[in-house]
Amino acid sequence: PQQAELARLVEDAEARYAARKASARAVDFDDLLLRARDLLRADPGVRTELRGRLRALLVDEYQDVNPVQQEVFELVAGPRGGPAAPVLVAVGDLKQSIYRFRGADVAVFARLIRRLDAGEGRVLHLSENHRSAPAVLDLVNEVSARAFRPPPGAPPRDDELVFGEHDRLVPTRPEALRPACEVLEDGAEGNAAERREREAEAIAARIGALVSGAAGVDIRERDGVTARRPRFGEVAILFRRLTQIAPYERALRAAGIPYRLARGGGFYQAPEVRDLGELLAALADPSDAVAWAALLRSPACAVSEGSLLLLARAGLGRLPWLSPAELAAEVDRAAAGAAAQGVVEAVAAPAPGTTPLPDAAPRAIPADEWARLLRLLAAYRGLHALRDRVPVGELCARAVEALDLDAALLAGPDGERRAVNLEKALALAARFGEDGGTPAELAGHLRAQAARPPREPEAELEAADAVALLSVHQAKGLEWPVAFVPDLGARARADLRRALLDREGRLCVALFDPAREAFVETAALARAREDDKRSAAAESRRLLYVALTRARDLLVLSGEGSGAETWRGLVEAGLAERPELARRIPMAEVSAPGAAPVTPAPAPGPMVEPLAPPPLAPPAPPSPVRAAVTE
Repeated sequence: PQQAELARLVEDAEARYAARKASARAVDFDDLLLRARDLLRADPGVRTELRGRLRALLVDEYQDVNPVQQEVFELVAGPRGGPAAPVLVAVGDLKQSIYRFRGADVAVFARLIRRLDAGEGRVLHLSENHRSAPAVLDLVNEVSARAFRPPPGAPPRDDELVFGEHDRLVPTRPEALRPACEVLEDGAEGNAAERREREAEAIAARIGALVSGAAGVDIRERDGVTARRPRFGEVAILFRRLTQIAPYERALRAAGIPYRLARGGGFYQAPEVRDLGELLAALADPSDAVAWAALLRSPACAVSEGSLLLLARAGLGRLPWLSPAELAAEVDRAAAGAAAQGVVEAVAAPAPGTTPLPDAAPRAIPADEWARLLRLLAAYRGLHALRDRVPVGELCARAVEALDLDAALLAGPDGERRAVNLEKALALAARFGEDGGTPAELAGHLRAQAARPPREPEAELEAADAVALLSVHQAKGLEWPVAFVPDLGARARADLRRALLDREGRLCVALFDPAREAFVETAALARAREDDKRSAAAESRRLLYVALTRARDLLVLSGEGSGAETWRGLVEAGLAERPELARRIPMAEVSAPGAAPVTPAPAPGPMVEPLAPPPLAPPAPPSPVRAAVTE
């Protein structure tokens, strides 16, 4: 009965959603596919007319096709040998299907290949690799041969690949470094966070050694002959997920290594764009506490969490209308109450090293934060008086000038990109104002766009000589002479969902036991979870393949861990057969000149000795990472 009731809820939600779309005369992405499929199914005249236009239908990246898209392609192409049927040409690589979260189903392409190979068509295997050096491909082939296997004792499924001879990559570049893989090893103890900190520091040190020439490792130019040491812009660090990227950013900043972060979100999700929206929301509605909290924590003011708590107790919507003396008294009363409740500790004295407190300043907030707060409130009052008198684009431009937002962004991490995003947001505000939009409408628009999946890309920067930090998904289709793949020992997350759909689209749910007030796993849910776990594990192996094949000359792997299904376990299984394919370097020796002896292939002409690195000033202390409070 519980499952039936949940199914009725799902059905009702689907019907309501369809009704809302119909009333708005709108379609979503799924509708575009389904309606095209249904039209082709139902109307033979449309099929015939469409097929008559085409001699061939070529679909690239076929490994990312879903079943509905596959049906559309076959309806367009028609049966092989039929009247005026175009030829369907499917191009793709099963081993690079990594978009299951978007609905891609690698089994669709696997079944098509099997059909074509059985006599319905032809299958051509493109095995030549023009990107990576031979030693890199040797490692990729060894790891893939052991990674792409079904679980022991289980028959292979269409979404679980079996690595065959036609899958082995054949190098076309001349011989270069050998081995072309380094494994950074951490022999120290500690928890996962401590190991990640050490790993990040070792990666930063290794990058410094590679670029400075201290490591003695050369890469090859496109001609495959000319050797030189790599530049920062020729190095990438590829992450499975960007959620644990902060330690690596800190380590690179501490080492003075420039880097570029390809953020996972889009333009509307960027903190600086969201902060501008929250400033407009606060101007449109001074009582909007969420907007004020975001504004106070943004680079426009940058108060601490403790100060934000005290200001919230004093009333965020009242802040701009209180005099400095009244606001200070309110904050002191809030601090006294918080201290009495044990919420805030040690608020009776300013922080060590801060400037003397000005008159009428609360003792619970550091003087520098108090000065920034008064400056923000003064600017707010001036902007609030103009909100209905100037176009919203001009209002935003005045806010940026009054609060020095562009300078504040440039002083922080990834500052250049954030400043360019702000310029793009100002241009958007100017266009919005030209169409008669108000601050409240623009604030609502920015909030709504930030809540949606990213579609608008962030502002582009000119190419810089900086290490690229990005996810494996973002790196697909790209290449770098040197690629680092960290955190190999990470394990898959536990599946704690209490409801999900199985492969046939049936709703599988946990049973709620009222007597125990607990959820009980059902047989259907257990089967659906296990099925999904196998599919996720198969995709994880494909994701590792994509990561390893991004390297052109040198692949550097790190991250301790055990277990056959971890990336570290898969790599070690390949290296167990061919240990000569990797050089193991203790993390304590990553910067040592003798840590990485190399055996480059002989190249014509004298080799140029690398210049000694110039003496550099110590790096500046790392800046705090700022994020919108609404994140």
